[in-house]
Amino acid sequence: MEEKIKQLYMEINYIGYRRLESRKNDYIEQAKKRLPMIEEFTTWFLSGNQFGIEDELYQALQANLLTILDDIVTAAKENDTVLMLDALESGISEYLTMFVPEEYFAGKKVLVQ
Repeated sequence: MEEKIKQLYMEINYIGYRRLESRKNDYIEQAKKRLPMIEEFTTWFLSGNQFGIEDELYQALQANLLTILDDIVTAAKENDTVLMLDALESGISEYLTMFVPEEYFAGKKVLVQ
């Protein structure tokens, strides 16, 4: 699952970078193409507390992730790029970073500060 998480993280960052760099207005369409990957990650995450964290914290993380998923659905339905950006880059990406080793980020170029 770690490789899939890295791939999804890279793709979310790429479509955000692509939108800023090339000024393309197809963020929603690009995000929709990643929905199967997002679904696979969230299904895996929500399948049970396999992470060794306190149950109360896990339940809070589950509730938050479900809120993020609701935002993704709303953004897709309403063609709301800002909401989709927030849901993916400040929501899903934050979850993904919990499962990517720090070494993965070492030496990576920061695109936006």
